Amino acid sequence: MKIALIAALSETNQPEANFRRMQDWARKAKAAGADLALFGEAYLQGFEAMCFDYQQDIEKTFSSGSHIIARICAFAKENGIALGLGYYENDHGAIYASYLLVSKEGQIMANYRRVSPGWKEPGAHADYREGKHFLTVRYLDKTLALMLCGDFWEDHLLPAIVEMDLHADAFLWPVHCDYAVSDWENGVREEYRERSQILEHPVLFINNVAAPADRAKGGLYQWDLGKTVAALEMGKEGMLVVEV
Repeated sequence: MKIALIAALSETNQPEANFRRMQDWARKAKAAGADLALFGEAYLQGFEAMCFDYQQDIEKTFSSGSHIIARICAFAKENGIALGLGYYENDHGAIYASYLLVSKEGQIMANYRRVSPGWKEPGAHADYREGKHFLTVRYLDKTLALMLCGDFWEDHLLPAIVEMDLHADAFLWPVHCDYAVSDWENGVREEYRERSQILEHPVLFINNVAAPADRAKGGLYQWDLGKTVAALEMGKEGMLVVEV
């Protein structure tokens, strides 16, 4: 399976613009022979869309059955490419940091909800919630395991993640990391690479790009047993096609 990791600009509270940009990148991924195009955490609304005023935030979220999600599914079917992207989900009033996987037939394969709490402010309203379990998806004869950003840094979650390693062919690790490029290159990148050594199967890291100078600046990696197999370094938008 060929997978396109995409570091794309994600604008805060601009889901339509982000959807259009996602389409452009997905078409490029399809042209490059990719079966699946992956975007970062909370890509659709932008990671900083939540202000943690519940009455405001609930208006910015989407259910998995919303019109824009239906349009994403239709796009996948029309263009024959599977998609993965993060979004803020509304499930009967509960808000989750979720990640959607859609098949090339336009069917939702997974709606994973981040298990770790680091995406939200301390003391946030009780309706900002976490998922309760991890997910794997079988697609094109490959088993893909899902984890979002801080999930992989919570040591108490490692047993569940390592259990997925027993049957996964690859781990999808969409993130939103706001490190300065200099900090990333001078040590932080090594911390992430070393973390990937915990797992026996490849880890695919996908970071957003955000417009403010002090916010996310991309970075795409395939790490395998701690070795960098492929990379598009932090600092720009771009695409990296890998094979698992």
